[in-house]
Amino acid sequence: MARPAIIGSDSLWQEIGHEARRATADPVFGAAISDSILAHHDFAAALSDLIGRRLGGNAATRARFAKLANDAFRGEPDLVEAASRAAIAAAALQASS
Repeated sequence: MARPAIIGSDSLWQEIGHEARRATADPVFGAAISDSILAHHDFAAALSDLIGRRLGGNAATRARFAKLANDAFRGEPDLVEAASRAAIAAAALQASS
């Protein structure tokens, strides 16, 4: 059965989680996968954490940026859906090159 062209962030997160659980056995990437993916309950939480890690220079500013992003995602769920579509598009582009 073909996958739908557009999937929501919940479906995307379930697929990411499934692949991440399989990959945790890898001795090189297992810990990083757990920290960046499996430690979060949904796509919004993982993306918020990533934003905090990218923009924050220390633990306190990372936490502030992550909270700011998470609050924005909770206030505007369409942002999460747009981010999931962008992630899928980026993955498709990378896979085709």
